[in-house]
Amino acid sequence: MLYLLTLLIACDPDKENQEDSSFPTSSHVDPSSLSNTNCQDFEGTPVAGAAVYFSGTFGLDGDTVRGVEAVYFVANETWQETGQDDCQIMLNVSGNLTDGGNCSICDVGLALSATIDESNSNCPEGLQVDYEALIENYAVQQLSDGTANWFFYESGNQFATGSHTESTMEYLSDAQCQWY
Repeated sequence: MLYLLTLLIACDPDKENQEDSSFPTSSHVDPSSLSNTNCQDFEGTPVAGAAVYFSGTFGLDGDTVRGVEAVYFVANETWQETGQDDCQIMLNVSGNLTDGGNCSICDVGLALSATIDESNSNCPEGLQVDYEALIENYAVQQLSDGTANWFFYESGNQFATGSHTESTMEYLSDAQCQWY
């Protein structure tokens, strides 16, 4: 009987999902905390657009990295007048830890593949096209106080700040204006 019970537990189809529970499935960012103060007009002219933020929430298991990235669009007044509201694009991410690339001050790199999570993305389809499948490479400077500076692997240019522990890494970029 014990053998049969052990066999049933080992063959449990949900076991794989239980093992993956250590990896994040949602963003660490509360979208309601994001604002659009600098993307209301372009050179004094009201133009439909948004303040766009990028975030990543990752779990680490050895060299394995998995988690989510999010692109948050905080609509300006002109875009809202066309019927658009704030929206988000969610991506499922997996990959590995690597070296720091072209960032001489970085401690670790991430080589990631991302695919859109359509069920958790609510932006207009035209905005989602660029995020259907991505290959991303980051370099991260991990500071002793638990904060982290995030850089693009190839260029070494910083794009975000965040945090790190032995089992997690997170980032949030500053807002960038996009016009439609």
